Amino acid sequence: MKLGVTLAEEVYRDPKSPYWYYQVPVLDAKGHVIRYERRSTKRKDQQEARRVAQRKVAEVLDRQQHGVKDDPLLLDFVGDCVAATRAAGKSDLKNQVVYQNWLSETTARRQLRVSQLDKALLTELRRRYSGEGKSEGSCNNLMTFLISAYNQADSLNLAVPSNQKFDGLKVKVKQKTRYLMAGEEERLLLELDPQRSHAVGGYPKDSEERTKKYPVLQQMLQDQWDLAVTLIDTGLRHSEATETGLWCDVDTVNFSSLNFYREKVGIEGHLACTDRLSQILERRFRQFGNSPYIFAHRDNPMKPRGYAPKGISRAIERANLNADHMVKRYGRFTAMHCFRHTFASRLVQGGMSLYSVAGLLGHSDVKMTQRYAHLSPQRDAARAAEILNGVAA
Repeated sequence: MKLGVTLAEEVYRDPKSPYWYYQVPVLDAKGHVIRYERRSTKRKDQQEARRVAQRKVAEVLDRQQHGVKDDPLLLDFVGDCVAATRAAGKSDLKNQVVYQNWLSETTARRQLRVSQLDKALLTELRRRYSGEGKSEGSCNNLMTFLISAYNQADSLNLAVPSNQKFDGLKVKVKQKTRYLMAGEEERLLLELDPQRSHAVGGYPKDSEERTKKYPVLQQMLQDQWDLAVTLIDTGLRHSEATETGLWCDVDTVNFSSLNFYREKVGIEGHLACTDRLSQILERRFRQFGNSPYIFAHRDNPMKPRGYAPKGISRAIERANLNADHMVKRYGRFTAMHCFRHTFASRLVQGGMSLYSVAGLLGHSDVKMTQRYAHLSPQRDAARAAEILNGVAA
């Protein structure tokens, strides 16, 4: 047990977690350490953490040496998975926290263990999640999370059921590509215009008087307009523009280009600014350049703006972008994805290759950009008509 005690003494802190962590050795059939897995002690006091670590490591080694697999509570293991995601700074943390909370509410009384994490349980959980009105896409994401948890438990040599096949749990979702069409951007930006007289009920008509009397609300309206245009002209995800959009990545001399970190896929991206985006960035830098973020939190400029799409969503409804006939044909226009679709669609329609568009969107695989393939350039369509006319003649 000397190995376990030594490891237990090496408890350490992760800067993104309040708890102390320790390493668990994973042994091969001959008892040799082949790798280490890190786990949380769920203790904030170092001495308590050491005691927990010593006990846990000893238990793990004893189980491995005697061929007995550890079988923790499922909710505890899911919590460890979410903690690992948080420590790694991965972009899917928010979704995982939602799934963790839902699982806690749904299964807390059953005291499920990792050994029960099989296809039958996942099928039941998907049915219950769907029964609460969740979309097919959300159900698929829940299944992805649980299958990932199963694979992680299996790699840790925990007591998960062996040889599970999870095919059929994730259904193919028919996605419609909704983007801004002719005249729609003008209508939307008109509804977002911070200087419009009907911006907020009771506002003075004079813009200077509004700014003087209602500076916070007026700036909120301006932020919504700026963010919408930024998303349209860059194709950035909301989190890329707000949570990781930093002034240090912007050309603050000419305001002609900017770099962004694509957190979802872990790559860097470079974008050139449109004229109107350049004007937005220059104005915001003069006003908010003391903050590290292009879109800072309203109350604390040292933090990024959170996900607050309600103002833009209301403007989308006022602009009538979700009329029944449009939703039926193209799907709903949302603040989350459709600005990005607009950016990509315009580039494809303008003649840019799918490969180039994939690079600008930060897609790790050009197959993800195939959804825009049907938006062929107008000149290609015209050329096709010319060819057909020649054949007919």
